Amino acid sequence: MKHDPCLAVEHIRLRLRPLHRLLETALEERERLSRDLHPAGMSSLCVTAEQVRVFAARCRSLLDKKARASCEWMSDVERASESELRAEVLRKGLRLPLDELQRELRLSQFELDTVLLCVAPEVEPAYGRLFGFLGDDLTCRRPQAGLICSLLGDGLAGRLDRRRLLGEYAALRRRRVVVSTGDEELRPGPRTVAFL
Repeated sequence: MKHDPCLAVEHIRLRLRPLHRLLETALEERERLSRDLHPAGMSSLCVTAEQVRVFAARCRSLLDKKARASCEWMSDVERASESELRAEVLRKGLRLPLDELQRELRLSQFELDTVLLCVAPEVEPAYGRLFGFLGDDLTCRRPQAGLICSLLGDGLAGRLDRRRLLGEYAALRRRRVVVSTGDEELRPGPRTVAFL
């Protein structure tokens, strides 16, 4: 079946919105952490007892979190918009590439969200800067597996489960939907962006 490029782009835009909100939340968290770790006049080259306490509290909060259901971060309006978009595509006898990718490869919602996060810097380079800031490595321009797991997998169990899905032998990487660029940075596979 054929794809309508305009509808495909609208679907990608729609699905990136909730992921972008997750990134904004992570950025706010990272800014708070930076403020807590580096109060005015403190050097970022030393680790103080107060900084260690901040890290310990952050780790403790991870243990207290419960895993949340996939797609919980989509708003009702976004779900309704996606349903309307799918209905329009169906009426025209077309398919949405994201849905087709998910269906054909039997991707979980987490895996599809991972693909979208990996595609984001390809369509908007500013996402690369966001990933670098969140990973505390401004030379990094792509999401790292650990960052994706922390964004999309709440709680320790959720993060560990997600980590398995991004491993070297996991379906996304085996099928080259996403590939590792080293240092656990992930990017879309050679044909992924063209397909979408």
